[in-house]
Amino acid sequence: MDIQPFAWTEAASFRVIADAVPQMMWSALADGWIDWYNARWYDYTGQTRDEAEGWGWQAVHHPEDLPEVMRAWPRSIATCEPFEMEFRLRGADGRFRWFLTRATPLRNDDGCVARWFGTNTDIDGARGARVREQFFSQLGAELAGALSLDQTLRVITRRIVPEFADWALVNLIDDRGEVRLAAAYHRDDAKRAVLDQLRGQTYTNLAAHSATAEVLRTSRPVVYETLPVEGAGPVVDAPFRDVFGLLGYDSAVIVPLFSGGRIVGTLNAVLRSSGRAYARADVPFFEELGRRIAPAIGNATAYERERRVATTFQEAALVSSLPDVPGITFDAIYQAAMLEATVGGDWYDAFRLPDGRLVLSVGDVAGKGLDAAVAMASVRQSIRTAALINPEPVAVLNAVDRIVRAMGRSPFVTAFVGVLDPVNFELRFASAGHPPPLLRGPDRSVRVLFAPDLPLGIRAHTGSTGTTVDIEPGSVLLCYTDGLTEFDRDPMRGEAAVAAALASTDDEIAHAIYAGVSGGLPPHDDVAILAVSFDRPLTAIDGPRRASRWRFEVTDSDAAQRARGACIARLRGAGLSDADVFSAELVFGELLGNVVRYALGPVEVILDVSGEAAVLHVADDGRGFEFRPRLPADLLSERGRGLFLVTAFAEELTVERRRGGGSHARAVLRGQTYYRGASSLSRDAVL
Repeated sequence: MDIQPFAWTEAASFRVIADAVPQMMWSALADGWIDWYNARWYDYTGQTRDEAEGWGWQAVHHPEDLPEVMRAWPRSIATCEPFEMEFRLRGADGRFRWFLTRATPLRNDDGCVARWFGTNTDIDGARGARVREQFFSQLGAELAGALSLDQTLRVITRRIVPEFADWALVNLIDDRGEVRLAAAYHRDDAKRAVLDQLRGQTYTNLAAHSATAEVLRTSRPVVYETLPVEGAGPVVDAPFRDVFGLLGYDSAVIVPLFSGGRIVGTLNAVLRSSGRAYARADVPFFEELGRRIAPAIGNATAYERERRVATTFQEAALVSSLPDVPGITFDAIYQAAMLEATVGGDWYDAFRLPDGRLVLSVGDVAGKGLDAAVAMASVRQSIRTAALINPEPVAVLNAVDRIVRAMGRSPFVTAFVGVLDPVNFELRFASAGHPPPLLRGPDRSVRVLFAPDLPLGIRAHTGSTGTTVDIEPGSVLLCYTDGLTEFDRDPMRGEAAVAAALASTDDEIAHAIYAGVSGGLPPHDDVAILAVSFDRPLTAIDGPRRASRWRFEVTDSDAAQRARGACIARLRGAGLSDADVFSAELVFGELLGNVVRYALGPVEVILDVSGEAAVLHVADDGRGFEFRPRLPADLLSERGRGLFLVTAFAEELTVERRRGGGSHARAVLRGQTYYRGASSLSRDAVL
């Protein structure tokens, strides 16, 4: 049927009613062509009838909303379904407000749409309140999950843009009182990259009397409905002035940020070419935003400060270098947790005793932050000290257990301690509640080195000397903390993954295992890994740092004299002085004489020159003897004087019983070996 013009709209009575309604009203033909608005539309938009007719309403739609409107409205026209949508319309003053628009079809007798009747209801206040409530809720949740200052500032700026600003800045006052650009974000990717280059630079001219400088001086917010013609020139210096000019600014609001009762910076929100402008009515929202984000910034700043202190302390406490021992390769890694509050108390350590043995330790102090780092440093250093006094792993852990108990609050500490002899690849170890190390054999089979016991602070002291294993050349020892097995929160599966990674890894073992097990994910807990690869014992390596070995029957005086002469020649070639060589010769004779007195069968003499001082090893298969560093009661007695003389002419003497019987004496000789103190000597001189 023919569609007649909407003649009844001309009726004076209806026009009075329609114009009195506090809503915009309109009607459109079946194809969406709008042919009538009430007076409210023209009052709000400032459009003329000719401008508004048909599809002229597009001119006052927000450019961000228009694409969706142009999809939804034609869809309703095509399907004859009612239309409902929220979008922004520009008023005559240039500001946008939110409206709820509904359109209902009027059908003719044939069921076809004859006309559309629509309304636009102003919901800007209600929607703004709803949006802001949702915004603050989401902001709070995201800030709660942000740990670092960078994360916190990233959350803040990305939540503000583009909903409430086209670009935004956070300026913070540093320890020297200078204002620096701490964070910036722009809705445009290219302009965002330009802003990023300014982060960390001094931001504002504090002598200025406007913008950020004014807010910092007065502690009161400022709003620019339209920015002054001179723009940011008087407020900031290059390069900020040039960048801000490139980005552009039409309107801005700046609010102070307070933490601990003092102003710590500002939040700056800027609008540019988006058809929006700030007004005084927007200030309360940004002030509330400032009140909510300032504590988060303060907490994050305090966290960063504590983390810097703890990290610096921890880095200073962690071992800076690993021992240099021929035939043995060390690889280690420490990775702080990325998902926790701050650094923890994990450590790895390896150092060489004066007698040439290596002490390995890996452990974990429960807790986070500076307290855990301090406790870690204390425990690690205590292990070093105890090992220098008595290098028996169980004795070391017993001594450190007393120290942990004496700390007061008794931190929960797990630890593994191993003492390795690089001459014969013998490892003695003990554990205090720590994950057991893994040992990969030359055939790539992996076994677990169990040594169960309670953690430090609650362990029961025993007289055990720990567990001893012989390590074959080509083996790899892997020590680690439990953070390595907890990437997917399943320790059992994590342990299997670590063992599988160890079985298949050859180069930079600690780093490769970490990369393989983590899969690129940040650790939930701190991770410390120490990997030790065993190539060849010191007696089997090549080069000037090789250990010399002599083996002969204790009754074979000729062989003993040849060994003595070769040993002395080796020490002279290593650069020892005549006095040090004389002392070494006396030590050799007394140790050998002691073996003749207490043992029968073969004796083994080893001279190790791989460390800072030469070490003389004398091992026998006899009944063993005890070491008492004192003169006998009868000064004329020949018994007991030999070892006392050794202690007088050597830097250090240790004696231990061997597992298969007999004794092993280690005497640290006086004087430094050639490659430390006399590196100019030729290689041939010491071979």
